[in-house]
Amino acid sequence: MVRKGLLFGMALLVALSVATGCSAKNSQQIPEDSGAVKQEITENSAAALEAKQKSIINAFDGLLEKSAALTEIVAFVDQNISTLSGENASIMISRLEEVQIQRLPEMEEKFYSSDIQNTLAAAYSPEFDIKKLNNIEDLQVRTLLTETKDSGYKVETAEGMFFPILDYASYRKYNAHVTPDMKAYIHILAAESDQVPAKDAALVIGWDEVLERALEQEEFIRLYPDSQKIKDMEQLHAKYLTFIFFGTNNTPLFSYDTKTMADDAKNIYLNAVNEDENSKLLAVLKDYLEILKKNDYKLTDEVERFRQTAISLR
Repeated sequence: MVRKGLLFGMALLVALSVATGCSAKNSQQIPEDSGAVKQEITENSAAALEAKQKSIINAFDGLLEKSAALTEIVAFVDQNISTLSGENASIMISRLEEVQIQRLPEMEEKFYSSDIQNTLAAAYSPEFDIKKLNNIEDLQVRTLLTETKDSGYKVETAEGMFFPILDYASYRKYNAHVTPDMKAYIHILAAESDQVPAKDAALVIGWDEVLERALEQEEFIRLYPDSQKIKDMEQLHAKYLTFIFFGTNNTPLFSYDTKTMADDAKNIYLNAVNEDENSKLLAVLKDYLEILKKNDYKLTDEVERFRQTAISLR
């Protein structure tokens, strides 16, 4: 019995040693094997994700190619943008913007009816909000306003007429999904559609707001020279340079009668040029003010030559 017990103990000891050796051997192999498995899983997941994103972009392009209704296109973007990378999401938003701009004349046509214009005029007030559709009793107009909003537009008015414009504020819901440059672009353009800078050839924002927006545009151009929206931003900035150095027909920088610079613009510009020496715009504006000071802040030939050059600032 003792011998059997001894033999059993030795067998058990050998079995445990072998098992331990196998376990050790296996434990030494696991990191290498698991790493390969993890890599394979990662590669498969990345490939699957890329395939899914490609499928979504293709489906989106298919909607554009078949000229689907804007309401359908916008709904598709809302439902799918969260599954895309920042780059793909930005591409989708850029294409959405393009088709909305292309189809804007079609939407404008729907507003030309005198019945539509009269109903909107009756409902209009400074607090008029397209989102408050229940305030419009006319079913035809309410239906049009619903389509306008769901298509990514908003209603604007000028010279007694009502018309749709692209509502960039509606893009803010995409901020968490797009690239930094597209987010900055949305921020800048949303300010434009929230409050257009000019109506009826007159500025409807202050000189301080004009300058602030121009500086944000300049910063975008500096930070994102390779952005897909760089040309759009340069065009917008060019318009604001004209505002800064010329004003508008009904809000001129210089009085038509006395040729004297508007006091409010002068004070705002003088304060601004001391704030940021890194801005090319403010550096040019500072030179402009020095020339203006020499000319008693009046529009002279020298001032005119300078500002003609200044609006070509890039």
